[in-house]
Amino acid sequence: MTDQNLAINVTEARDLVEQLREGEDVTSIGVNGIAVTDGEEFAGVWVSSVASGSPANNAGLRGGDIITKLENVGIGEDGTMSGYCDILRSRGPEDVLAVEVIRFDTEEVLAGQINGDELTQSFSFAQELEGEATTDTAAADTYSGFTTITDDTGAISVEVPNEWSQVDGAPYTDGEGRQIFDVRASSNLGDFIGDNATWNTPGMIFSASSALAQSANELTLLDEFRTLEGQCTYAGRQPYEDAAYTGQYDLYTDCGGVGATAVVVGAVPADRSFVIRVFIQANSDRDFEALDRILNSFVVTGQV
Repeated sequence: MTDQNLAINVTEARDLVEQLREGEDVTSIGVNGIAVTDGEEFAGVWVSSVASGSPANNAGLRGGDIITKLENVGIGEDGTMSGYCDILRSRGPEDVLAVEVIRFDTEEVLAGQINGDELTQSFSFAQELEGEATTDTAAADTYSGFTTITDDTGAISVEVPNEWSQVDGAPYTDGEGRQIFDVRASSNLGDFIGDNATWNTPGMIFSASSALAQSANELTLLDEFRTLEGQCTYAGRQPYEDAAYTGQYDLYTDCGGVGATAVVVGAVPADRSFVIRVFIQANSDRDFEALDRILNSFVVTGQV
C-alpha cells in the first residue's frame, strides 16, 4: 500500500485559518447557490442570493440567475458544485473571472466578469440575422439538443447540434508547414464541404493555431475567405467580442443562390498567442440558434 502524505502546508493552513476567523470566505464571490441540471444539455449554478458589495454583486449577478460558465468552463454538469468550487479555489480573490449567466425572467444570456466588466447581454446572431435564411427545408423547427465535440487532441472544443453527428477532428498542416488544430461537424460533411458540396447543408469548422499566429492575424484569416464573394453576397465586416476572445466577423448572405448564410469569425485571446477562425453555414432559423450556441461555446483549452 502506498503511503500518501496529503497534509496541507502549515503556512498555508495558518493563513487560511486567520482569514476564516476574520469572517472572510476565501473561495466566495458572494453567491449563495446550488447546482442544477436536467441531466442532458442544461446545467449550472442557480443563484439563490447575492451578498451586497460582493464581487458577484458588483458584476451585476442577482438572485434567480443561473451561472452556466465560469472562466469559459461549463459547471454543474455532474449535479454538484465541485467544478464551480475548483475554479474559485484556483484563483485569487481579486482575479478577473469570465462568467456567463442565463436570466430567465428577461430571457437573456449575459456575459461579463467577476472583478471586471459588468454583465451585459451577449451578442445574438440569431436575433441579428433573423429572417436571413430563406432555404426551403423540411427540417424540424429546432434541434433536439447540443453536444460538446473536440478535435482529436482535445485542445479545442465547441457545442454543436446533436444532428450534426458527422465530426472530423483531425489536425492538419497547411501549405506552409504550419499545424492547424481543427474540428468540423455537419449532418453530412461531404455535402457540407466535400468536393461536390452545395450550399444546402449547414455545418461548422473551428480552427486554432499558435504557429499560424506568427505570420497571420484575425483579419488575414477573414480575408482568406473573401473568395466566398463569388458565391455569396458580402454583407460586411463587424467587430466581434466574447468573454475570452476579440476580433472581427464577416457576414455572407444568399450563398449558392439558395438563401444560405455564412458567418466567418476571426479572433484572438488577449495575449495573441494563437489565432482562431470559426466558419458557420446556416440554412434555416434553427441553424441561427446553433450559430449562437457555437459562438458562445468555442474554446481553446490546450496547447495549439
